[in-house]
Amino acid sequence: MELTEHARVVYPNLKYYGVIFRRFIKEFHLGNFMQCGGNYKKVADRMNKISNYYTLLMVPIIWLGVILFNLSPLLTNVTSGAFQNPRPKNITLRFSVYYEYPGFKPEENFILVTILNLYFSYGCTVVVCTLDLLLILMCFQIVGHQLVLQANLDGFPKPRKLSVLQLTGEVKVMVEKYSIEENTHIHCMLRENVLHHRYIVCFVDDISSFFGPMMGLVYFFDVTGFCLLFLECSQLNTESLARFGPLTIIAVSQLIEISIIFEIVGSMSEKLRDNVYNLPWQCMDMKNQMTVLIFLNRIQRTMHITCMEVMPVGVQSMASILKTCFSYFTILQSMNT
Repeated sequence: MELTEHARVVYPNLKYYGVIFRRFIKEFHLGNFMQCGGNYKKVADRMNKISNYYTLLMVPIIWLGVILFNLSPLLTNVTSGAFQNPRPKNITLRFSVYYEYPGFKPEENFILVTILNLYFSYGCTVVVCTLDLLLILMCFQIVGHQLVLQANLDGFPKPRKLSVLQLTGEVKVMVEKYSIEENTHIHCMLRENVLHHRYIVCFVDDISSFFGPMMGLVYFFDVTGFCLLFLECSQLNTESLARFGPLTIIAVSQLIEISIIFEIVGSMSEKLRDNVYNLPWQCMDMKNQMTVLIFLNRIQRTMHITCMEVMPVGVQSMASILKTCFSYFTILQSMNT
């Protein structure tokens, strides 16, 4: 677990992290497209509300994680009489975090070390949750761009007039066809949507390439750590549940939270295929129909945030990790018995 937390702490110090963060704030964020009006403003207001509510929700989650992490050793020390003066001998003191401090021993400065551990655990929780929150807010903005693209594709106009198509002899058919001026306007709309889709894909690829190694470390901890946490909790005694239960709940909740939000990004991109196919391509000229065909071919690729460009981060990967952890847990439990 410490390896994944160190990775989260190191990442903001990397040069490319600042590049992605500035690009997200100054370019990709929907707030930069508010002047475009229409679908951009409507979706931007919606995503801002969701981001605001989610950020506010993270505040009690941070405090809940800190309290649960420090409550178990604190209660154990209280029940054992660690706060009595004089303190009974032969008492094993519990700490939420075990550090070696230069110049004094933690057992001899119990109250000071407990306060320091509370501060350290709070700082670590804030750093981890803030970095995860930033990544999730990026996903919200990606979904917002996908919603804008979806609305723009659904907003293609129909031909204003019906055209007469001469078949054979005196057989004539009334068909919907764009005029030359309309085809020119439709071509501009298609070009804007193709460029918008490519813009979203490039940003998703940048996030995947940069955050992929971190997600790989997180998944590595999940596979190796969950089975050990499950094994400790399987003892079903008060001490093990109080000590490892909160950590297990927090770790599993974090995996579920990130996986579901990342899955939404992939599922929204898959819906865009139907929006492109439902374009009035039969009313366009040959040039615009070829553009739609190329666009439809490009949009078949799902926008997944991948783990080291190998495994997509989503519900299926979450299910695979939990299934693997339960398998390892079963093996370790059988060996323990």
